[in-house]
Amino acid sequence: KQIEKRLDALGGIFDVEGKRREIDELKIKSQDPEFWNDPKAAQIVMKDLNRLKGWVESFEKTKAA
Repeated sequence: KQIEKRLDALGGIFDVEGKRREIDELKIKSQDPEFWNDPKAAQIVMKDLNRLKGWVESFEKTKAA
């Protein structure tokens, strides 16, 4: 329970909710029909999206353990 409390506190420091909002924004951006018109920019967005998703998933796994 102490670890859970610490992770909850760290969640604010790491701005997990902010990262979730950014994930949602990037998902919406990637659904634009013209998204892949600029493949280099699209790849950067997808890389950021995957990085953020991985970070949040890792945080959630740690919290659930």
